[in-house]
Amino acid sequence: MNKSDILCRDLWGSDCSNSLSDDDGFRCRDTTHMGSSFGEMVKDGFLAGFSPQDFLNLQKVGVPSIFSDGFLLFASKYPEGRALIARHVASPPSLLHQIIKTHELKVTYGIASNPNSDFMLLSALSTSIDVVARANVALNRSISDQTALYLKDDPEAIVRVNLASNVFVDVDILALMIDDPSERVLTALAKNPRSTEEMISNLATHGAVDVRVAAASHPNLCCDTAVILASDFDWRVRSALAQSVCGDLVNCKEILLNLSRDPNPGVRSSVAANKNLPQDLFAALSYDYDYSVRFRLAQNPSLPLEVYAAMMVDERESVRKNLFDRIDRPRFTCEREVEEHLANYPHLAFFIGYGTWELVGVYRDIFISSIEGRTLPFDSFLEMNKTTVALLVETFLDGRISFARDSAVALFERLCEISVDIELAIRLYRVVVKGGDMGLMRRARDIVKTSSLCHSIRLFTAS
Repeated sequence: MNKSDILCRDLWGSDCSNSLSDDDGFRCRDTTHMGSSFGEMVKDGFLAGFSPQDFLNLQKVGVPSIFSDGFLLFASKYPEGRALIARHVASPPSLLHQIIKTHELKVTYGIASNPNSDFMLLSALSTSIDVVARANVALNRSISDQTALYLKDDPEAIVRVNLASNVFVDVDILALMIDDPSERVLTALAKNPRSTEEMISNLATHGAVDVRVAAASHPNLCCDTAVILASDFDWRVRSALAQSVCGDLVNCKEILLNLSRDPNPGVRSSVAANKNLPQDLFAALSYDYDYSVRFRLAQNPSLPLEVYAAMMVDERESVRKNLFDRIDRPRFTCEREVEEHLANYPHLAFFIGYGTWELVGVYRDIFISSIEGRTLPFDSFLEMNKTTVALLVETFLDGRISFARDSAVALFERLCEISVDIELAIRLYRVVVKGGDMGLMRRARDIVKTSSLCHSIRLFTAS
């Protein structure tokens, strides 16, 4: 494969070498990948002394590159070259004026969307009979006020939609579009970050749901408008407001409180996803009867640690998995941190697990991976439920975590109190006895004597 073939592959995202033949030079027969004159342009360009990098740079539309006048003039002789020049942000306006005279669609569309196009070019294209050209001009960041005023009355809705979406259009011109008959235009206007508070207040009372949804999500929403939208009859509007309302609003907490009690779970889910949620609402939503609300709450980046800890015993596996999958979940790097976390938030002990039916994969490893190879301060774990204790014994016996031997005796005592798993108790008892510490052995034997598992343990142990 020669460098021309490699260039074709790099520029067009596929290996077109099979489409080239010696008979027609570098002309590509597969026009779904290349223009018919592209290969010829590359061939002639190499003969003229231009490098492959020149053609690669010409493809990078959004990246300004320095081209020699000779290279641009050379490329402008070919249809594919003119199409690339028309779109490239480094193309000089003088050259754009020359190539637009070819009246090629690719050139016309490229110049209409090129931010380097000057006032005369954009003004001329705004009166084009081609709707795509006018739509591209309407979205161009270099559009002038005069051209924008002309296009705001364009008969085609797509042109006005693009104009209403353009963040570089003057605010006063956007305000003139507030009475546009098209719902699509008004929706685009409500999404434009430059729309004013007054415009959003106007759009918030529009009859179209999509317009009100867009208005409810706008950053320039005022307090009075937010209150109106919070009572909207369509749940989608209330949901959009619940997710976007920010703490800058004076009545933000009151609005979120009302929406957190909304009968529609979709609205409450959006409240749960709002990072500006007050502390007390985090706790309230963590007990919501609908799991989708708790699911979204578990993903909230502002979730307080105490609510995080409480939700770790949620009955829904998907909710717990969201907590485990968070990159900001609590991680213990030393024994002191383990003690501090568990002293303040006892539920964090459930990092270890909740029941034998879910002790797989991430649930089993999440806590152990944080403290593997360290001796755990066992006192913090004495109040755990039976399935958690059983899992802790299993991981200890497997050698995945370590305890001081007196802690192992305490774990054995706890296991005898709450568990019916005789096999685990026997295995742990043998570990303690093999340690050879007479004091610990006596403690373990005293536990056996008073345990409800006494007979079973005596039967299977000879010590």
